[in-house]
Amino acid sequence: MITLDRATLTRVISHAASVAPSKAPNPELVNVLIHVDMGRLTVTATDMRQALVQAVANAVDPTASWTFATPAGVLSSILRSMTGDVVSLALSANGRRMTIEGGGAKFNVVGTDGEDYPPVVVSAGDSSITIHGGDLGQMIDETLFAVSGDDSREGLAGVHVETIERDGVSVLRMVATDGSRLSMSEAEFSGAAPELGQMLIPRTGLADLRRLLTDAEWVVSFGDRKATFSAPGLTYIITLVEGQFPDYRQVLPDSHSLSVIVDRGSFLGALKRVG
Repeated sequence: MITLDRATLTRVISHAASVAPSKAPNPELVNVLIHVDMGRLTVTATDMRQALVQAVANAVDPTASWTFATPAGVLSSILRSMTGDVVSLALSANGRRMTIEGGGAKFNVVGTDGEDYPPVVVSAGDSSITIHGGDLGQMIDETLFAVSGDDSREGLAGVHVETIERDGVSVLRMVATDGSRLSMSEAEFSGAAPELGQMLIPRTGLADLRRLLTDAEWVVSFGDRKATFSAPGLTYIITLVEGQFPDYRQVLPDSHSLSVIVDRGSFLGALKRVG
């Protein structure tokens, strides 16, 4: 039996449930994989396009070691319904049932030993950079809304990512467009600027990443048609879109004949009143 902070485990399982599909041709994909080893619990979820690996340290009973897979949605619902500060997990002798106990409640959930769960490989990638989570979140907020909702237009179905050098400073740039509007956002990063080539991150992957971001330094790695975002105890892997993003620089004006500075709040209020 292992004992963990209930709020922390509930949050981790909720993250996993947002990645695991509710239905899938491979029934293992609806599961969340729980691996316990030497006082550390690791939760894995994937839909074969995105994958999440998140760890919870300091689980009481450092000698426990087992693996269990059970539907992510069911487990998330159970944990959200429980009360109390801590929750205990115990695996049955045959490895097919896990007991969840805490706050005066006790649940038994069925599952498997996880042997058939698709492997999720976490690699360093060909190149990596480090960027603050707040900056990364702001970039996503400022570009995700402009991604095309038409999945048949693969080249517009994600956010284009590239690195540039400006006055000796390394800058990560995100660009998105749906053909009628274009949004671009930038933030500084540390590390050697990699040659990214065509990097198009899908809309759904970035939306999930936005919910996971914390106010910490994140390592972003690129390679093998994947983008990997890592923070202490958490790794999120996104498969890139195969489409070709258009040359957005052709529509960016070289100069402006007129520029206006307005108060953001007043301008937003005016747009809401006329919109």
